[in-house]
Amino acid sequence: MTNKIIPIDNFFTLKDQLFFQEEYEKNNWSLKGSSTDVSPQKFWYKDLINTPLLNLFYNNIEKGINKKIKIQLLYANGQSHSQSGFWHTDAGSINHFTLVYFPKQWLPEYGGHLMIKDETVVSILPEFNKGVIFESTLLHMGLEPSKHCYDFRESIACKFEVVND
Repeated sequence: MTNKIIPIDNFFTLKDQLFFQEEYEKNNWSLKGSSTDVSPQKFWYKDLINTPLLNLFYNNIEKGINKKIKIQLLYANGQSHSQSGFWHTDAGSINHFTLVYFPKQWLPEYGGHLMIKDETVVSILPEFNKGVIFESTLLHMGLEPSKHCYDFRESIACKFEVVND
């Protein structure tokens, strides 16, 4: 991996995980998200920007990259089998990053890898309490869960930019 892709194991403490789960369940899903503006494919979407979860992400991202940030978006993506993403980048400058957090226990046979194109294609299996910070100007996509999975592949996207001190 490069410094453009930073995986973080144990993203949340146990206390933060419990708080996260409680707050996360208060928000409802809607079918509206999409990995590209031209894609007809819709994903399950849960807006989290105006929730107490925002501070958890501020604290953990700033600690993970050792820089001050400004969060622009915080939301959950949900994908079921047959809802694969497409290669895309997210609009923004080089200081614009995306963080993905996988909030469930996940078996390897469920698939649903996060794919990122840097010098090579990097494949990251969803893992409980794992964060991945990467430059959103890199091509990336979330693969759908396999037919062996009867649940959503849930990820939390936190789009932010580094604030110059």
